[in-house]
Amino acid sequence: LVGSEMCIRDSYTAGGNYLGFLKTVFKKCFGKKNIYLNSLKIPHPKRSFGGNATKMYWKIRKLLEQKENPQPVGIGYCSRILTEKGFKGVNVSNDTGEVRPRMGCRPHASIIVGQRERGGRCQFLIRNTWGNNCDVYKPAGWECKKDKDGKAAGVWVDGNQLAPNILSIYHL
Repeated sequence: LVGSEMCIRDSYTAGGNYLGFLKTVFKKCFGKKNIYLNSLKIPHPKRSFGGNATKMYWKIRKLLEQKENPQPVGIGYCSRILTEKGFKGVNVSNDTGEVRPRMGCRPHASIIVGQRERGGRCQFLIRNTWGNNCDVYKPAGWECKKDKDGKAAGVWVDGNQLAPNILSIYHL
């Protein structure tokens, strides 16, 4: 904190009114045009559990192809598919349908922001959190999408190979 914020903090904290200090510092956050308050209008996300790989694949495609208000699709999945083509990280119980990650799954979450067709197969564009380097995807041979500055902006993964690694899907 600097300048006037330091003085404001001292006047509140000297009297033990730390909450008052925070309200003063963050008063703009409570304005009517605040992003947070507007975000309260967003519906709660729906969650689908993985299991049937074919159903998960088609559910993602349907969500991405919505005509009205299309949204990215959040996925919980086994990240090893990004570095090991052909990895299958999900076991499904025959009795209950319960989805469990296999040994080596490395559960992770990302968003799917696009799809395309290559060689008659659907590929999903996964926006990941692993940084700006595309080298991490080279062992699996996936195509890295780069932004105008040459940094990783996502990775194209075959939808049929991703599906048996999906633990859950999140969407609005």
